[in-house]
Amino acid sequence: MKTEKAAGNSIESRKSVMFYIGLSVALALAMMAFEYRTPKDHSLSFEKPANNDWLIEEEVIPITSRKMKVPELPEPEREKENKASLDQQMKIVVEKTKPISSHLKPSELPDIPIDFRYFDEGEDPDIDKDVDISNDIWDEPIPGYLPSFCECAQLESEVEREACNTQYLNSHLRSNLRFPEKEKMAGRQGSVLAVYVINTTGKVENIQIIRSPSEGFSTEAKRVIQQMPCIVPASQHNHNIAVKYSIPINFVLNP
Repeated sequence: MKTEKAAGNSIESRKSVMFYIGLSVALALAMMAFEYRTPKDHSLSFEKPANNDWLIEEEVIPITSRKMKVPELPEPEREKENKASLDQQMKIVVEKTKPISSHLKPSELPDIPIDFRYFDEGEDPDIDKDVDISNDIWDEPIPGYLPSFCECAQLESEVEREACNTQYLNSHLRSNLRFPEKEKMAGRQGSVLAVYVINTTGKVENIQIIRSPSEGFSTEAKRVIQQMPCIVPASQHNHNIAVKYSIPINFVLNP
């Protein structure tokens, strides 16, 4: 007699179910194996020390500053020149001044230079330092006495008065003439022709600049002429008279 299995009892029909069951068992075993080999998590505990000893104090580094000594810079050469004595810096040459009549036109004025020269410190140019005041008269009767500085007017002889006037005029120009700073910086030079009147009271008035290369030279020439020392006026026949003078001044920079 031949036996046959029922169709519902065939293992082939349960293959997929058995596969999933086996897969689940294998997964469970794998999880158990990992759980067994992994050590327990022992959490670290941290206790805060008392009195805040655990805090790290920051070290405060003091800030120090060093004062650097600034070296003294040498003074500019121009400042040294300004501090030097006037005699070492400047040489002045006054050749002549002449009284002139009041009717002369500017073009007829005698061009007799007064040289004002600026030299560097230490130089010793060969320049005549004397001042020669001439008593030449232009187309007019000679007055009894020409104007004289007060310190010279009491001298008896004309020669003594002339020498004294020369000394005082020379001293006045050397002490007061200054080369204008603006013109000196620009290297400018030239000649100034000035006329002025010594009136009947001995005062200097009516200063006029007939010829000048710049305003700075004109201003300096007027300033020095206006500051002339006390002067006794000229006289003729026991009467004081006014006399007009011309002074050409050359401002020259030494190369």
